[in-house]
Amino acid sequence: IPETDFAWFTVLIGFHDEGKEVALRVDEVPGFHETLAGSDPPEVVFECLEPSGIPCRFVTTLLGRGPKEILVSLPKTLQRIQRRECFRLEAPLGSEATFFLDSNHKQKGPIRDYSLGGVALFLKTDPIPQAGDVASNLHLKIPGPERILEIDVPLAAVRRTVPDFLGSYLCGLEFLELEPPMRERLWRGLLEEQRTRIRRLKRA
Repeated sequence: IPETDFAWFTVLIGFHDEGKEVALRVDEVPGFHETLAGSDPPEVVFECLEPSGIPCRFVTTLLGRGPKEILVSLPKTLQRIQRRECFRLEAPLGSEATFFLDSNHKQKGPIRDYSLGGVALFLKTDPIPQAGDVASNLHLKIPGPERILEIDVPLAAVRRTVPDFLGSYLCGLEFLELEPPMRERLWRGLLEEQRTRIRRLKRA
């Protein structure tokens, strides 16, 4: 709900086409209508991610409710927050990743940023990966607002390794394999972190 701390996770479940106006059907969430009581017109903001992880948002108004759904007006515009193929988010302090170049060489370093498509981290341990190397058993550990987000990626490819001015190397990894449950978990983690940062900016 705009200008408040009220937010819920929900899903768009389809369209409602009766009468003159086509509406969006949204899965019901507890306390939603009670919180909006007295608001005229009741306006809400939806934040979502495209399948590639790019965040989008739209503003709409409440039209009514069904037995187990919320009906909102069809938005005229959809704001796409970033144009890159996979939205990249700066990692919070304390985020780290580990992976293996082979069975004998474990790599570990702090994460700079991450997305649904890959991760960039700083490394100092030899041997430094080179572009084209394959990393296995990649594990991401990212502190979140309420819990630690942990993601397991069976295979990833090293896309670039460049030195930085502090004497370490920035290594970019692209996910080659990511199971659907892990992708869903990462997707939700990105959305939750993005929402938390937007709230902090509004309060500043």
